[in-house]
Amino acid sequence: DYQMTKKSIERIKFIRKTLKSTFAPYKLKFLKSAHDLELIAHGCGTCRMGVDPSRSIVDPNGKVHGVENLYISDASVFPTSAAVNPALTIAALAHRLHKNLI
Repeated sequence: DYQMTKKSIERIKFIRKTLKSTFAPYKLKFLKSAHDLELIAHGCGTCRMGVDPSRSIVDPNGKVHGVENLYISDASVFPTSAAVNPALTIAALAHRLHKNLI
């Protein structure tokens, strides 16, 4: 049940304000799809990565805490979204994980 965090909402407001002032001479139209949870294409953070098992699902190497031989290497391990397509970062993460396992 994904919910926008207060920090995420504040970040969206900040970037929109920054973009409006930066591009003031131009007419901007912002799409509000980030607030429509059904349209989020790059969901992140559902299996967060971290060192503390009480606050994360996987360790910094993608290994699920407390489970042998189970690794996750997709956008779900990112603590938050960078607001861009995460495909290259996911590929780099999978490559790093693969190199560490061989």
